[in-house]
Amino acid sequence: MYSGKKELYRELGEMLFTHFGVSGPLLLSASSFCAKALKKGPLKLLIDLKPALSEEQLDARILRDLRRAGTGSLKIPWAAFIRRS
Repeated sequence: MYSGKKELYRELGEMLFTHFGVSGPLLLSASSFCAKALKKGPLKLLIDLKPALSEEQLDARILRDLRRAGTGSLKIPWAAFIRRS
């Protein structure tokens, strides 16, 4: 979570995407750190959906999966990127 270029909060944890935005234990923890800053102005939330992979590894995995899907296909098998509990 950022206020301008200042990092306010960073953590790994569970998050839920809802029709209103994001929620879950991670966001509840972040809110206690960011509540005062939010009163001063908007904050920016950056989400790393695959934190165990470097940018290069993620690029390679996406390209591999696109090749498997076939040439010319824009359908990306996103289910392969989602960890099921």
